[in-house]
Amino acid sequence: FLALYSMPPKTPNPRIRATESPAKDPESWKVLNLGLALLLALLVGHLQRTYIETLVENGIYFSALTDLEREMTFRSEQALYYSYYKDMLASFNRHDSSLAGFIDGIKTLTSNNVTEYPATINVLQRFNIYPEVILATIHHVLRDFLSPNCYAVKRDEAGLPPLSTCSGWGDPLVFYLRSVFALQAVLGAGIVLLCWYASGRSLAAPIVAAFTLFFNFTEFTRVMWSPPLRESFAMPFLPYQLLAVLCILRAPAPSTRHWVALVVSTFLFALPWQFAQFALLTQCASLFALYLLDRLDRSRLRAMLLCELFALALVWLLQLGSLFLLLSFIVAFNLAVLAVLSLHERIAIIDSISVWLRRVLVGLLVVITTIVIKGGWSQLFDMKDDTHIVDILRAKWDSTFMDFHVQLYVCSPEFDFLSAEYRTMSTTLLMPTAALVLLFIVHREFLPLFFNVKRNGPARPDWAYLALQTVLFFIMAALIMRLKLFMGLLFFVLVSLLPTAELYDSFSKLRSKPLLYAIGALFIVGGSIAGRANINEQISRLGEYQNVPLEQLIDFARNTPVHASFAGSMPLTASIKCSANRPIVNHPHYEDVGIRNRTFFLYRVYGHFPEREVWLPLRDYNATYLILDSSWCAVQRSYGCNVRDHYDISYPAYAHLEEFCLVWSRETFTEYFEKVFDNGTYKVVRVRHPREILKERVRARS
Repeated sequence: FLALYSMPPKTPNPRIRATESPAKDPESWKVLNLGLALLLALLVGHLQRTYIETLVENGIYFSALTDLEREMTFRSEQALYYSYYKDMLASFNRHDSSLAGFIDGIKTLTSNNVTEYPATINVLQRFNIYPEVILATIHHVLRDFLSPNCYAVKRDEAGLPPLSTCSGWGDPLVFYLRSVFALQAVLGAGIVLLCWYASGRSLAAPIVAAFTLFFNFTEFTRVMWSPPLRESFAMPFLPYQLLAVLCILRAPAPSTRHWVALVVSTFLFALPWQFAQFALLTQCASLFALYLLDRLDRSRLRAMLLCELFALALVWLLQLGSLFLLLSFIVAFNLAVLAVLSLHERIAIIDSISVWLRRVLVGLLVVITTIVIKGGWSQLFDMKDDTHIVDILRAKWDSTFMDFHVQLYVCSPEFDFLSAEYRTMSTTLLMPTAALVLLFIVHREFLPLFFNVKRNGPARPDWAYLALQTVLFFIMAALIMRLKLFMGLLFFVLVSLLPTAELYDSFSKLRSKPLLYAIGALFIVGGSIAGRANINEQISRLGEYQNVPLEQLIDFARNTPVHASFAGSMPLTASIKCSANRPIVNHPHYEDVGIRNRTFFLYRVYGHFPEREVWLPLRDYNATYLILDSSWCAVQRSYGCNVRDHYDISYPAYAHLEEFCLVWSRETFTEYFEKVFDNGTYKVVRVRHPREILKERVRARS
């Protein structure tokens, strides 16, 4: 960022329209302004990290939890990701040489047969787990300088034996969590710097954004409740990636430093998170829209798309040739735009037709080319891993559409539409104020393109981009609530422009500094009414995590043979792998067609099936034990959100049978299964081997 800001002036390219006028402030004020912005960024970053740690401590009494209980707070895919951090640490501990331990850890991940037992998969290629690899390596390198403080935790009140726990950076789990929280400080600092630059280096903008961030904190992040999620590692770099884009859009002649900043920030954002490609897709679409509206020149757009493709290529190489990324919509769209740009240069007749007809034709050509590239590559490589994405969007519009895999997504609150969030973000004035600023930007940047409206100030393509990007992020969040973190970030940026004089070029009476500062102060005061209540409500949540049934289940799994494999609901199998280090047959990382097919067969346990139909896929996958979760059994949800609903449609001949999991509330031994554990919440049945069943049948006949 400092390299971008301190870039020496260059002679503008005469073919590129300059959009950033030379600074009029004295050099000393520029240095002081930058210093104050950096100081404010550090302060907000520190406050965000401290706030998150406070919420975690208050919410689950983290300091008093045992190591096992801390791991148990990681549910579903969180536990799966954290397990690979433990695998890397275990590899280091097996070797005296750090290099040998690292190589062994990488081999363990690239040839892993405990995640989708009995198959062997390349975890580095399939999942985005480089954060765990990096953190485990750093912890191992610094282990001699980090000393944990360990002690025993008595649990007499719960009737449980005492267990050890540790504090300090030397403890692997504490190191992992504190590293995640430190990244959130990077995120907070990035929001401040992004708002400061977008406003034209006004110090009032990041102050407004900082208050808005904490007033709407839980609407923007969930890192305090789910630290290992991939967004916790990717989002801290998104503000810097957006900052690089704004710098390129505003610079008269972008230098090498601009392009390097864009590549590095895009790479850091895309490496930890598979969903980052959808945010980048909307970004490239927004930049292409600017080009169609003649707000971005062809050469600059081409360079930006090439930089993003180069960053994605680096991610693809580190993921050892992931087809999910290579055949993604973002790659197809960028290639389509680059192809159309080259075609546009070579066919002069395109420029001779009317402006709006040209824009429509070029836009349609890009869409068609994207579909052809994406469809062709998917057919060529038989790629079906991302087909559920289209099905999820279809299910949003067609309520009659039912698909087993899609319903596992859309019935989850994270993939639902935005609902209560509208009210929450409105009471703090975030959403209505962001909408108001968006209208001002539309009036300033887009109305002159459609109507005979004179713009009083210079064009701001960076603001035009922010407006388009905000609209696309809002659409994403409205459809899938989990993606509201993208929308929230852009809302903070828009709201920070409230006290910026340039926003009101067409309204001269609003341009006085005292009035602008008063507007910003009024917004903070108005939002603080609900904002302070939100902060107080979050801090006052006092709790203590305890899950005795799950701990008993994990203790049972730890006492099974090392090669015993487990099948069951995806959240539970992930916990078994993480805390018991046992092979699992299915897991919650659902972006693979193979694991989706596995889950469809393994979840028969929650449908109306005869025993043999449940036993057959378990035999095929060499499962030793099957875990039954009472909370999943005979639960009444809305139609389509019950697993058995889909099986009744696919297998109507079995619909009259009793749900399989209900049978084991009273059975202990059958021809195909034997109950070996039951604590009321979880039941574990042993999957009997075919030879065992055959011997029993022969003995019964004789």
